[in-house]
Amino acid sequence: MKNHIRILSVCIASYPATLCAAEASDAEAQTHFRRFAANGACLPAGSSVISAFLGRVAVGVGQNSTALECGIPSDSELSHTNVTALAIHGKRSGTTSYSAAACVTGNFGVGMACGGSGAPPTGDFTHYISTVVWTNPAYATWYPYVTVSFASPNNLQGFYIRD
Repeated sequence: MKNHIRILSVCIASYPATLCAAEASDAEAQTHFRRFAANGACLPAGSSVISAFLGRVAVGVGQNSTALECGIPSDSELSHTNVTALAIHGKRSGTTSYSAAACVTGNFGVGMACGGSGAPPTGDFTHYISTVVWTNPAYATWYPYVTVSFASPNNLQGFYIRD
């Protein structure tokens, strides 16, 4: 988020004290956000395209489970280093397995790191995920993505990010 504060101050000098009043106003405060549909942003983990991008093969896709890797754009308008909220939207049935985490990978697939993950609530959900790995200065030049794994009949509908 870009915050520009304009301060207007007025001072009246008189003996024995100076009286000042200041007013702060928010001249420009912009929040950038993006929404992604899962079917346009995600590929199966280990698929040739995403593996080439990430430089590695991730967990396999089983008959009753799905593992996805979803690239997240990072540019001058909304850099992953400034993301303060990452939400996934989907549906979880009962206590079936479901996990998601924000991750980064280095150039040419050298190195990777993921933040913590947690299970979303059951039913239709919006679940917020830690972006601490994205905001870590050590990973400022790395490539952000989200990894999501879930068992059938769960699903992933999309993502929301904002600064």
